[in-house]
Amino acid sequence: MATVTRKRFDRLSTAEKLRYVNAVKRMKIYDINIGPNGTLQSPAAGGTYQKFIIWHDTAAEHNTASFLPWHRVFLWEFEQDLIKSDTQLGNDGNIGIPYWKWQFSDGLPGSPRGELWSDNFMGGNGVPVTSGPFSGPDWRVYPGGLGGLERDIANGGRTLPTKNNAWDCQLLNTYDIPPFSRSIVAPNDPARSYRNVLEGFGRTIGSPGLHNNAHMWIGGHMSQVPIAPNDPVFYLNHCNVDFMWSNWQFMNPTNVAQYPSDPEIDTVGQNLSGFPRKRSDVMLPWNGSNGTRVWTIEKSLNFQKMGDHFSLHNYAYDANLRNLAFT
Repeated sequence: MATVTRKRFDRLSTAEKLRYVNAVKRMKIYDINIGPNGTLQSPAAGGTYQKFIIWHDTAAEHNTASFLPWHRVFLWEFEQDLIKSDTQLGNDGNIGIPYWKWQFSDGLPGSPRGELWSDNFMGGNGVPVTSGPFSGPDWRVYPGGLGGLERDIANGGRTLPTKNNAWDCQLLNTYDIPPFSRSIVAPNDPARSYRNVLEGFGRTIGSPGLHNNAHMWIGGHMSQVPIAPNDPVFYLNHCNVDFMWSNWQFMNPTNVAQYPSDPEIDTVGQNLSGFPRKRSDVMLPWNGSNGTRVWTIEKSLNFQKMGDHFSLHNYAYDANLRNLAFT
């Protein structure tokens, strides 16, 4: 079992940034099953970047209790293919997804904290993006495949969440509450829950939202949430979300098992799509069909031992998961 380290992106060396970019681009180059209009002929074909966009477009779970477990598995699956891509390039596969700690950053290109958008890492801004490794016609977008990657950073004067916004979220004690949906509640409302606030619906003090706001702040493809993984920065954003959740779990060991009980979900009922999901429910598209692994909510709750698949790879963060993790 390999354990890869997920580093804060601004702690990566120049060589590590290049290695990560090359592995991601390798996944894109090997989108060999792309059909007309950017469709994927075989969504389960391993090693392709495009399948993750399609998985997110067709099966991602938002506005519900399983938002965090679904995206934790999504990152794990992406990282598994990233490892394969890295080894295909002659490296040892010891590579993890970096995280973008937006709560410590104004994020603007050219600012001291804006190195995320440097031409040797995530590249620049624009409709379409014209600089960096993910610009130009070789970075085909889904659907359609034409037009290039789009960003409209800080559009409309938006700002990123702050350290205080993040702490306000981390100090919440309850993972989720009925109706386990996108309830928008005020910062002083006792009905706020951790998942709802971190996803970006339950507000933090002085903040327009956490995860959701990072999507909208970048704009372009990132603001089109179903197909947001067109932008490679999607993974750094969600890796920060998982970092926060992992830290929340670590701060109080009882949090690891926190997820609504079956009786709690029965009180609100599951809709025709199976939401909110119960702990033993399988998350799509990972139901064993088309060569996919099987993932349930239960198997994703402990990030230090990812279900039946931790023998393939585990991950750890480069910061101590305790109160000082936000320094």
